[in-house]
Amino acid sequence: TNTGGVNLGHGSVNISWGSALATSFESGIGSGNEFPVGTSTESFLVVNGFGDSAWCSFNVIVVDSIVPTIIAPANVTTCDIIVNGISATSSDNCSGEMITYNMTGATTGSGSGDVSGMTFNAGTTIVWYIVTDASGNQDSVSFNVIVPPLPVVTIDAFTNNTVCVYHTALALPNGTPAAGAHSGPGVGGGVFDPAIAGVGSHWIVYTYINAEECSESDSTEIIVDGCAGIEEIPELAGFNVYPNPSEGVFNVEFVNAASELFKIEITDVNGRLIYTVSTQSEMVELGIDISEEARGVYFMNISSDSHSVVQRIVKN
Repeated sequence: TNTGGVNLGHGSVNISWGSALATSFESGIGSGNEFPVGTSTESFLVVNGFGDSAWCSFNVIVVDSIVPTIIAPANVTTCDIIVNGISATSSDNCSGEMITYNMTGATTGSGSGDVSGMTFNAGTTIVWYIVTDASGNQDSVSFNVIVPPLPVVTIDAFTNNTVCVYHTALALPNGTPAAGAHSGPGVGGGVFDPAIAGVGSHWIVYTYINAEECSESDSTEIIVDGCAGIEEIPELAGFNVYPNPSEGVFNVEFVNAASELFKIEITDVNGRLIYTVSTQSEMVELGIDISEEARGVYFMNISSDSHSVVQRIVKN
């Protein structure tokens, strides 16, 4: 502390003064540091040489007015109704932005995050992604998800869906729309070959791909039977069996057959006798009903003292 004085008339004046003021930072963020968005209060203390002090404070207000950015994927065209890999990416000068979505058009809905893995309806869906930062600044972007309708595909049934393994190759049943492709065991060259497919149940698939490269398929069953090694006789001299195949009722027509007593026996592929009857050929026509039997291949043996023929019959 410095002191000085002067005499004035009958008195004197003394003046004292101290050293320079001392200023100190007391609270807040501090100069040279990064201030967050919002209001920060900075406080300082000043003290003179006599110990006198004073406080002061002020506010530093940081306003975030920068809009965040968001990038959407390109438009998507897919035949799959569950669409993946269509998330958006975002960035902001301040961290903590949030992404939400809104869907309109063929598929509707809204939520947070992204729409990857969701199921989309056939048609065009407009997907909007919205990004919002902590200060409420927003940006948005949209893209389309296009799911073409799947083709409606059908395949006819085989005219005869049960055949012997030694049967000649069959024409494949028609499929719609045209220009599709058949596939399955024994399929090739536009036919189904029972010998190649082998004994058993087989499903023949018809697949069609439309202009948008979306595919759909339908199938039909055909059964290949071993037929117990008995060869089919396509035409029986003097006899006609119809309809064949049928739902279980068959007619045996005697055509120019000699006047004899005929015995008709029907067995399954395992040789089990399921039906037998004797009749005179003068009856001209005889009805046989095996509708209660299971669907499959059976063998009708028509015999007399002078004849013995076997006809394969199929019950649908």
